[in-house]
Amino acid sequence: MNFNQIKQRTENELVVVIDEEWGYRAFLWFPGMTGTELEAWWTQLEDVETFWRTEPGTRTRLRRGWPGDFIDAEESDELYALWSALLKVSPYWSHIDMNYQTDLKNPDTFLKRRDGTVFLHRGAFIRNP
Repeated sequence: MNFNQIKQRTENELVVVIDEEWGYRAFLWFPGMTGTELEAWWTQLEDVETFWRTEPGTRTRLRRGWPGDFIDAEESDELYALWSALLKVSPYWSHIDMNYQTDLKNPDTFLKRRDGTVFLHRGAFIRNP
């Protein structure tokens, strides 16, 4: 998929801008869901670690159970500029930090809606009663 196709998708589909602290990476995620479906899916997620673990010897992320398409925004300066612009306006963004994914007082792994509503995954509550 070339840059123009990715940009067009950001204009026509729901995109989640992901800021990942474990490796300091940036992704565009097209979950293939509506906002309501995404919120419900996220809050039922057992954990995020099953996705964000890196395959040994590579930068490839294991994508167990995560729907849709992920674009590594660091593949080109053009994509990173698009990611940076979308970070300011996208209806959803997610910050993922594997070291602090279950700290409920100061959650550092979350899905956030543009209106400021924060969604935590179910696993955060299981590990932090």
